[in-house]
Amino acid sequence: MPNFLTSALKFARGGFPVFPVAARGKAPLTENGLKDATTDERQINRWWSKWPDANIAMATGHGMVVLDIDVDADRGVDGYDSLRLWESEFEALPETWMVLTGGGGIHYYFKTDKEIRNRTGVLPGVDVRGDGGYVIVPPSIHPNGRAYEWEAVSFDYKVPVPLPEDLYALMVNNSTRDHPKFELPERIPEGERNDTLFRYAASLQGKGRTDFEIMAIVQAANDQCCDVPLKPGEVETLVNSALRYDKGEDQAATTAESKDTLKKVAEAEDVERLLSRETFDHIFAIKDPFEREKQIAKMKAAARSLKVTQSFNNLLRAHQKERAMAKKQAESQDIQFTDPPIKGLKCGEWIAEDSGIYRCVEKNSGDAFKEYACSHPVIITERLCNIDTETEKLTLAFLKDDKWQTLIVERSTLASRTKVIELADRGIAVNSENAKAFIRYLADLESLNLDKIPAYQSIDRMGWIGTAFSPYVKDIRFDGDAKNREIFEAVTEAGDYETWKTLCQSIRQTSVIGKIMLAASFASCLIEPMAKLPFFVHLWGGTEAGKTVALMLAASVWGNPAVGKLTRSFNATLVGLERAAAFNYAIPLVLDELQTIKDSYGGGFDKIVYNLCEGQGKIRGLKAGGIERMNRWKNVFLSSGEQPLSSDTSGGGAKNRCVEIGCKTNIFENARTVADTVQGNYGFAGKRFVQFLQNEAVFDLIRPQFDAFYDELIKRGSTEKQCLAGAMLLFADMIAADMIFEDGAPLTVEELGPFLTTREEIDVAARAHAWILAWIASNQFHFQKMGMDGRPDPMQENIAIWGRVERDGYTSIIGSRLAEDIEKAGFSYRAVLSALADRDALAPSGGKNTCTVRINGCPVRCVRIKTNQTLDGEQISLLDDPDFYELDDTHTA
Repeated sequence: MPNFLTSALKFARGGFPVFPVAARGKAPLTENGLKDATTDERQINRWWSKWPDANIAMATGHGMVVLDIDVDADRGVDGYDSLRLWESEFEALPETWMVLTGGGGIHYYFKTDKEIRNRTGVLPGVDVRGDGGYVIVPPSIHPNGRAYEWEAVSFDYKVPVPLPEDLYALMVNNSTRDHPKFELPERIPEGERNDTLFRYAASLQGKGRTDFEIMAIVQAANDQCCDVPLKPGEVETLVNSALRYDKGEDQAATTAESKDTLKKVAEAEDVERLLSRETFDHIFAIKDPFEREKQIAKMKAAARSLKVTQSFNNLLRAHQKERAMAKKQAESQDIQFTDPPIKGLKCGEWIAEDSGIYRCVEKNSGDAFKEYACSHPVIITERLCNIDTETEKLTLAFLKDDKWQTLIVERSTLASRTKVIELADRGIAVNSENAKAFIRYLADLESLNLDKIPAYQSIDRMGWIGTAFSPYVKDIRFDGDAKNREIFEAVTEAGDYETWKTLCQSIRQTSVIGKIMLAASFASCLIEPMAKLPFFVHLWGGTEAGKTVALMLAASVWGNPAVGKLTRSFNATLVGLERAAAFNYAIPLVLDELQTIKDSYGGGFDKIVYNLCEGQGKIRGLKAGGIERMNRWKNVFLSSGEQPLSSDTSGGGAKNRCVEIGCKTNIFENARTVADTVQGNYGFAGKRFVQFLQNEAVFDLIRPQFDAFYDELIKRGSTEKQCLAGAMLLFADMIAADMIFEDGAPLTVEELGPFLTTREEIDVAARAHAWILAWIASNQFHFQKMGMDGRPDPMQENIAIWGRVERDGYTSIIGSRLAEDIEKAGFSYRAVLSALADRDALAPSGGKNTCTVRINGCPVRCVRIKTNQTLDGEQISLLDDPDFYELDDTHTA
């Protein structure tokens, strides 16, 4: 058994790409066939380990061409005779690589630096294997069991000789289809009469002879040359078939030639020949639709027998589309606009001039009219594909007021007659009357100019895109809402980097808060690489402390910090804030003036904190069905206001997600100087910081420092989430101190620690218990007083009773009353009871958090809360006189 792997490797080492084909066959075994041909020895080893008996196919072209001599006795084809006849006129082929094929033919190998395509039938029984082709090489086995063998010379020690010029001329001349004119043979055998006389009539039609002349000449040829002449009616039928072609165009001869070639292809049972471009060129050279479809059917039958039907159909469709587009472009008009952004665009049947875009349409009556698509120039200048959504948009350029303007539009808009009229609001003259024509014009313009209209990837947000970072990525276009473009363009550099850097170095030495705000700005782009959740850094305090200027300082890391640019107002809906966060994505969202939305959220901001710190928006449905694209973000929120974001009644989760900094004194020595400087010099540091993070090898080396910061903060008593936020700030500033400010003074745990919330401050049970004690104390008159005789105080007869203070150190509170007020205060009633029970602050009652207490003789469900001490053990008394209340011992579980 031949060693196919050894031979394949020998070819590869000689620089000849190979790939495996079926054992005793020619069908490729790899997914992409010829395109997979390689000299990579590892890949070759893998292939022949998988298919040890596979035949070896060598790709031709790449400096080598093969002359394929074939013999087919059944068809009367002898390539050796054709070659000898050619050699008699020119010269004998030189000695070179020669392979005896298993089918009885021979392959001649030649080296050449010229481009030569695959060709079949350059001479009868002689084909060419060049660019885009392949041949089977020794020691492969033919389907008949015979091996491919080297003839005369060995591959080991002789290389192909250069391709002779005469042989090159033969290949090139045939490839131009400059075939010799048809010549009538002296004798026409009985089996060749129809084909020969038809081709003779077609050649005369191609020469422009009259119909009468052609009929007479062919009738004469039938009588004189045919061994057995056809009947006159049969000759007439043949001639009439040839007369269907235009005079002066030898279409009939071309058709006959193509049919003959296609017949050979079908009979050859050669996958490569069947799927070659030449085959499809011959198919489409047949102009008669009926005859062309007949040939296609025959080729499909051949494809089925070779089990390549899908490949044949795909290539057929590709050729049909290619030829249709070529024809459309050849017949197309050019745009005639003045100085368009892209010149030389084809517009099909449309007349595209500065005065408008229209086409001439014929009515049923025969009258013609102009159908206008638009009254001014419009073209497509870009095709955009969004990286996140994989949806496409088009950039339109339109001439208005003597100026070209651009507009990015979703494809769905340009495909809908109802949606497209929305472009009227942006200055394009489209309405319900011309919407259909406008859509058709743009569709034609795009399809005719795919090679001229550039395609780009696009993004509608800022921040990380894999390892790249928007907007610092070249060749990625912004395709977001027009209202966000101004903010997108605000992330830019202006002024002088050293001026900004010197200011920040000074602030870092004199203001811990300023230092933290800079750290928070840098930390924003670390959220995604470090896989952490967003968090708030909030400045609060009285006016003129410099809170807004501190926000502007942080925003200047990335770009223009002016209000309305990267610094925004807090005055927005929750949905609006979500969308703003998603747009910024990894760049901090800077929000000023918290008090502007105080009334919108009932005085509390927990909902804002919870929603934004989740890092994603709600799932929202669409009117047309399906769900809206979910917004996501990975950034830090920098905010300011006259009050904290959280309150004493906020949930522990809200407090955990905020680093709140009270500004009791001025943040800066001269806030006006800071504001003026950062508004004139900005945008340098963020880009440099991102470039450092993109060096993954270096970044990975310093990652462990984040864990070290986290561990140190945990030891100080802060909660896990606060420590995560704090560690992020410390980690970011450590990098910035070294890479940006070069001051050797990074933010320390001692500087940051006082601003982080402790576990005790976040303890929901402790805060709720303190609130309940204050609530009881401020509403004592609603808690039942018992006289010395055991009866209620008469003064409380018309007062609503909420419960009573017991002598055993507990206070019984009617559950519904407590639930109502504690929920209004922002606590969760059930969560508070559960937390108090865990802290032994509720009277034992059989595992339940409420019990039945008799008040005014009626049994009611009450919460019995310990009120004689705080949760940390401090003793207290709600009564001035401990004997003022009498214990009613009728309470039961």
